[in-house]
Amino acid sequence: MNWLIIALIFILLLYLWIRRGGKPYNFGRGIAKAQLTGIKRFGEDNLSKEDLYVKSILSRPGVERYFDEAEIRHNLKGNTNFAHLVEILAISEFQWRIGRLPNEDESNKIHEGVYSVIPDDL
Repeated sequence: MNWLIIALIFILLLYLWIRRGGKPYNFGRGIAKAQLTGIKRFGEDNLSKEDLYVKSILSRPGVERYFDEAEIRHNLKGNTNFAHLVEILAISEFQWRIGRLPNEDESNKIHEGVYSVIPDDL
């Protein structure tokens, strides 16, 4: 009986630890690294820049739960660079995972993490 209570407490703590999201800087940086890998992987397909961005974003596992193709293309219409698009993706994923929008400090950290990986000219 005691081991069951300990196991339940452990599972609850593990769940809460996973949901807290970690450090926003590392969160944004990790997403940016994955998206940069996607750009490099799909860069050989002779796609337009917009299609390359969309394909890279949509390659992220589970992204369709919070970020669809129409929304990606809508964000690209305003002459958005890839880093800004990845920042929007990171904030959307943060909101989906944590259940709330990041506060100003967290948003700034996500921004710094994304822009530390993705060059401005991409």
